Amino acid sequence: MTIHNILLWQQSGARTNQSTISRVNHLLEQLTSSLRYNTFTSVLFIDFKQAFDMLWQQGLLLNLNRLMCPTPYLLWITNYFKDRTMTIDLNGLLSYNITIERGAPQGSVFGAIAYIVAHHDLQQIFERPENNHLYVDDLGSIYDPNIYFKFQQQKIDIEHRMNKDLEKLHNYTKQWHQSINGNKNSGCSIHAYCQTS
Repeated sequence: MTIHNILLWQQSGARTNQSTISRVNHLLEQLTSSLRYNTFTSVLFIDFKQAFDMLWQQGLLLNLNRLMCPTPYLLWITNYFKDRTMTIDLNGLLSYNITIERGAPQGSVFGAIAYIVAHHDLQQIFERPENNHLYVDDLGSIYDPNIYFKFQQQKIDIEHRMNKDLEKLHNYTKQWHQSINGNKNSGCSIHAYCQTS
């Protein structure tokens, strides 16, 4: 996937030499660079609701087809998702078979990779994809201010960019049937403070 540029450098997790530490280090490097100008940087943290459980299987297959996945692999993955069912056992009482139309198996390597490939282009919807940090199904997006603006202009500019990106993200989640977990999202502003004597 890396050879074919499916996984961009912003994506960590479920791949060689790209762990949580890789993302955190790069995020901190970007924050530190921005704070050198004695200003602030805003960060949005987005969590996708039941990411693996809600994976839109047809969307994954569509993206794999767009990415020129070899036909034998595409057929194998299509077959993998076909006719999947589950049964619920509640104190010995079994439910009817329930058809599974969404989701990727958790606890397997395939589940994480399927999710990543299904959303391989997510960071491209943002105005500045280089400021995004993805770890499988988690997203952190940095908004650094224009150092040539005055403080009030910086705040307005960042608010405008954030709102624009969040609107695009909202449209993306609707299109790809991947909800955002409103209870786990957060944002913060990190300020530099210099004291002169």
